[in-house]
Amino acid sequence: MTSGDEADLAAQKAPAASSKRRVVALLALAVGSVLALSAGVAFYITSGFAKTQAAGVEGEKKVQAAAAVYVDLAPAFTVNFQGARGPRFLQIAVEAMTREPSVEELLKQHMPVIRSQLVLLFSSQSSEELATREGKERLMQETLATIQGVLEEKTGTKGVEAVYFTSLVMQ
Repeated sequence: MTSGDEADLAAQKAPAASSKRRVVALLALAVGSVLALSAGVAFYITSGFAKTQAAGVEGEKKVQAAAAVYVDLAPAFTVNFQGARGPRFLQIAVEAMTREPSVEELLKQHMPVIRSQLVLLFSSQSSEELATREGKERLMQETLATIQGVLEEKTGTKGVEAVYFTSLVMQ
């Protein structure tokens, strides 16, 4: 090869090497841009979810923070009902649980209607049904539904979350 041929060959290799460097540089820039964009999107999404989750946790804390208010439906209910061996008596002390302090006043206001409905419910029971745990739990659910029904009819809100039998005696 002559020195002229070598110069031509070197001139041809130089643009090819320069062209490869540009492609690599552009490719690196594109990959870097995609990674930066992805990181930005990931940060935005996770920070948005973090705020949503934090708000959800705060909401749960507020719900949990509301203290339970127990309202005694005193005096205890005493009713007679028919048993397998003749007339029987049932005495039940009931407490209603709510987390809304205003419901306590609503329960007191509508206590005559609530007590009347519960007397009807309790006197319709049988000793065989109440002898089992399942029977007592079913009666608790019916008691809750009765109280919620009266409150909803009279005030538009159910208000009561649970009822508890604090005493139950059958004779």
